Amino acid sequence: MLQTPLIAIINDDPAFLEFIASFLEEETVYRTVVWDDGVDSLPRLREHLPQVVILDVRMGDQAVGQTILEQMRTDCELKDTPVIVCTADAQFIRTNGDVIRLLNADVLEKPFDLEILEQKVHHAVNGLPLAGVKPDPVGEAT
Repeated sequence: MLQTPLIAIINDDPAFLEFIASFLEEETVYRTVVWDDGVDSLPRLREHLPQVVILDVRMGDQAVGQTILEQMRTDCELKDTPVIVCTADAQFIRTNGDVIRLLNADVLEKPFDLEILEQKVHHAVNGLPLAGVKPDPVGEAT
């Protein structure tokens, strides 16, 4: 029997965590595990081995998510795990977007359309390129 894919969500905004986890569990076929900070995230990720990580790049005033992503890419168990970086910090994306992409992660700027997130997660779970999912420029952000 196939196990339902597990999606890890790491974000310091409890409302975002609850909203995205509820959406993925109720509107899709995915299970979720959530953490509201980056503390001890690597051991927790190793323990759960999610198929995809949705990661807030900035937690508090620190780029904790970028550090987690860098650590994942050097970890033998996590280096190939697809990561979708979510942030409301447009300046961070402009400044560090190339670095994030070099670390083999996709970027979603908040607010974003939930359908785009769902498509990106679906692509990641199925080993398809995330770059093939583009936001609709006239679509409404959720």
